[in-house]
Amino acid sequence: MPTSPWFRREFDSLAVISHLTLELGNVSVFAATQHSPINTTSVVLQSASSGAAEAFRVHEEGHTLVLTWADGYAVDHDFTVEIHMPRESLDVVLYSGPDTVAIHPHTFRRSVDANLTIATTGPGSLLVDDTDLRAGSLHLRQGGAGLLQLSCRDIVVAYDVDVQTIASGSTVVAASSSVSASHVTVAGAAGHTTVDVQGPVKVTDFIDLHGTKSGHVDVRAHAMTSHHVALTTSGYGSVAVDATAQLDAGSVVDSDLVGHGSVRCTGAEGTCNALDINVGGTGSARINVAAITCSVAMDGKGSVYLRHGQAVQDEKIAGGGELKTFDESAEDAPPRHAVVKLVPLSRPTPQPED
Repeated sequence: MPTSPWFRREFDSLAVISHLTLELGNVSVFAATQHSPINTTSVVLQSASSGAAEAFRVHEEGHTLVLTWADGYAVDHDFTVEIHMPRESLDVVLYSGPDTVAIHPHTFRRSVDANLTIATTGPGSLLVDDTDLRAGSLHLRQGGAGLLQLSCRDIVVAYDVDVQTIASGSTVVAASSSVSASHVTVAGAAGHTTVDVQGPVKVTDFIDLHGTKSGHVDVRAHAMTSHHVALTTSGYGSVAVDATAQLDAGSVVDSDLVGHGSVRCTGAEGTCNALDINVGGTGSARINVAAITCSVAMDGKGSVYLRHGQAVQDEKIAGGGELKTFDESAEDAPPRHAVVKLVPLSRPTPQPED
């Protein structure tokens, strides 16, 4: 039996490609090595299906490469696509197909003026694996039912990190070393959004976390430092922050609840200058952080749990709300999302057609 597929399609770009729009899965994106540099982007489809080879389409639009199928093609899974790009040349990847797209290390551009966007709108999985991400800004958008995952060692962003989950899928950001930025915004309007950092998170200005509608946002780090931390929920959403060693908010930790959601903020040595909690509805806020000044306002039947011994300077409770002492066992943390390791996609074994 032959060891290579029966059908092969190849494409070489004319311009420098910095954007990928992928409307099909089973795609692996590789960067050239330092010892074997390339100047153009090449695409190779290999398949045991003649239909896939005939229906495969590659369009080059300026600096954007679009991979799709011909209209009316009934997609099968008997194919793989490999994209080989110049090292550190990609700014944007948009994925709307089924199955899996794997972005391998050293593909994304590394520069303080790089504005990186990683987005998915379909049912498939978009897996990004890298050593370090260094950029001016980083935007992740999950608008589908699949998985958007970014795993790397360090994330170093000069300005803003913006993570949005607006559909039923999951978004996972996993850093094995550290994350640093000026602003971090994580918003979940549906599905699950997890940020898991094994080392420190250092944010100069603010960390803004939103769990709205039915979205769940879960941020974990060994240590977390920021001038301002804002935790906001509405609807049935939830937000959880867990700094296993230290959480230090230099200015304010702010929790605002409207609806039936929950906010949880913990740190083994959590401290802040000012803690401002506002609960409106039937939700709950659990804040295990020592604050110099603390204000609590409740308008509804919600609950607020504070660290043992925390003094409250300004207390306004109406509508049957309850102010209690924090208890770690009172509520389990949101489920931990496993990190999926990036693996090369297997090629189909060709079979002769009848």
